[in-house]
Amino acid sequence: MRLLLPFLVACTAPTALNLEEITAEALRSANEVVGATAISANAVAHLGERSAAVCPAVETEGSNSDFITNVDYGPGCTPAAMPAEMQGCMELAYANLLFDVAFPDLVAGDAEVDGWLWGAWGEDLEEGLIVVDAQLSFRAEETSGVTQSLRIATLNNGFAADGVVSVASPNGVHTSTLSDIVVLHRDLLGVCALPIQGSITVEVEGLQVELAFDEETPVKGIARASWPNGATDVEVQPCSNPARLY
Repeated sequence: MRLLLPFLVACTAPTALNLEEITAEALRSANEVVGATAISANAVAHLGERSAAVCPAVETEGSNSDFITNVDYGPGCTPAAMPAEMQGCMELAYANLLFDVAFPDLVAGDAEVDGWLWGAWGEDLEEGLIVVDAQLSFRAEETSGVTQSLRIATLNNGFAADGVVSVASPNGVHTSTLSDIVVLHRDLLGVCALPIQGSITVEVEGLQVELAFDEETPVKGIARASWPNGATDVEVQPCSNPARLY
């Protein structure tokens, strides 16, 4: 499944016990998780936005406590805080601190997005925090289902997230845990969405594999993979100009 442009590539790992294949699968799962979480973060980023004219066009009707927001990407554009071109539209409905998002006609990268996203947002929650649950499907070369239970904070050029994401595809079901993940889109000239802190843990062939990221990940293209009996550095696709927004 290719939800967004992939940021993870082949890894360097021990050859014993098929750890190279296991770590590579963990990287692929993490890539899907970041892509799916970016879709949800991009959706909730428009909560409370009254209007916008460009990529996307945003129109909101109603009061500050009860409103409907239409988000329209038109035939295709790349938002500032998304690592992929978006097409079509989505609709956000908000009332009494609760919201839901519908995707009647949305394409992210090469995947059609369908399903529902709902959650809570408002003064009763920690400032900037949005609680999200979602059941989404992504249709590209194959169809994958994504279940999310997340706490998201939207940032000016990215998002922070904690929680659980499960991805079901023809290759099986992978459930990943996000811990203190922060993703910033640091490359103004291209597409780059790499975590700069936190970890993603995924079970692969019975092993719990944790991928840890830090500020050097976008610069050096290295994350740290660990499992109960060992650890190794793995290669990811570095940002082409990570220093631009440092």
